[in-house]
Amino acid sequence: MLHVPEGTAYQGKPCYEFCCGRDTQCDDCPLPFLSRGKFRSELTHNDFAGADLLIRSTLIPWRGKNYIFSIGIDLGDFASLGHRQDALARRELAASDAIRIGLREPDPQSGLTKLLASFGRRFACDRVLIFEETPDTVNLTYRWESPDVPPLDDAFSVPRAEVAHFYERFVHKDTFKIRDASAYWRTHPSDAPHIPSLDRLIFSRITLDGKPYGFLEAVNPPADAIDDAAQVLMTLSRFAAILLRNRDLMNDLAHAGKIDQMTGVYNRRGLLEAAEHLIPGARYALVFFDVNGLKKTNDTLGHKAGDRLIKNTAATLRSIPSSAVFRMGGDEFLLLKRIESDDDIAPLLALLHERFDRVGVSSAMGATIIEAPIDDIDAALTKADALMYDDKKKHYATRHLNS
Repeated sequence: MLHVPEGTAYQGKPCYEFCCGRDTQCDDCPLPFLSRGKFRSELTHNDFAGADLLIRSTLIPWRGKNYIFSIGIDLGDFASLGHRQDALARRELAASDAIRIGLREPDPQSGLTKLLASFGRRFACDRVLIFEETPDTVNLTYRWESPDVPPLDDAFSVPRAEVAHFYERFVHKDTFKIRDASAYWRTHPSDAPHIPSLDRLIFSRITLDGKPYGFLEAVNPPADAIDDAAQVLMTLSRFAAILLRNRDLMNDLAHAGKIDQMTGVYNRRGLLEAAEHLIPGARYALVFFDVNGLKKTNDTLGHKAGDRLIKNTAATLRSIPSSAVFRMGGDEFLLLKRIESDDDIAPLLALLHERFDRVGVSSAMGATIIEAPIDDIDAALTKADALMYDDKKKHYATRHLNS
């Protein structure tokens, strides 16, 4: 504490000179008050060492003399420890609050938004952002923004090459801070900032089980809280990764629920959702299909051959450009395609017949035109279905005459 060089001789020097840098005895010298078998405690500030001390002293007999034995405890160490413990407690509380708020939401996307909001308010940031990455871009997907700052554009995307300097730092450290953004960009003039009014930044990589998702970015936390904020953000990045993974799993499950497992085209649930997202005012062709001869194929060639027939039908329909295909039942399909006018129907049906003839699939077709939004999708389907059955009757009538 006194920064005395190693090897300094101290024997014979008065304690007030060696320990306190004085020429005379200290005014508060404890010697007159000391006795054997009893400690005397005092709080004192040692100007020479620049420290607040708790001194405990007693007299110890040794070789016929009384010697002063003192223990000095630097209270600054305890204060520093207490400060560190308080800071740790604050960080743990901030992280646990954000995690609890985020994970209790049944919807991961809502959980991510609330996790960011909890962190942003706790550390008085201007913004807290999640950027998800692709091989070519980083895209702003979730955000919390203080009411005091202008919001960023909804479609905020940056070429990945323009933030390569951040990814270079992630190679060495998953979380890093920029304490002076102006100075940082002076030393990186080619890496222009994409967000306005940057003073301080914290970045934390979002990965889970080796899969990279992107990074968290905290904009302008207070200068005196940036270290604590960085520790908490590093913890939250792990839970952000879990929520992103859960979101993807739920999306995959939702998508799987709209897909026909045999053919890979959409099912009826997929049609109902697609109908809700048609462009208002746009016109669409609804073409209903029924595979001719499926029962005979199953009975004569087996169900595997029948399955191949269904798959070939789906693949043929999927080959039509800019269309959506739905399996409505065992051998029934629906094709949905945007058209400009009624005159587009005949060429579309001719193309479909040509494609089916090419692969040797016989199918009855019925087409109708709808305009979005659709008030009653079932009524439109019923109309197309009726037209398809008219075509099917013609097919079997023709086959009967030919036989």
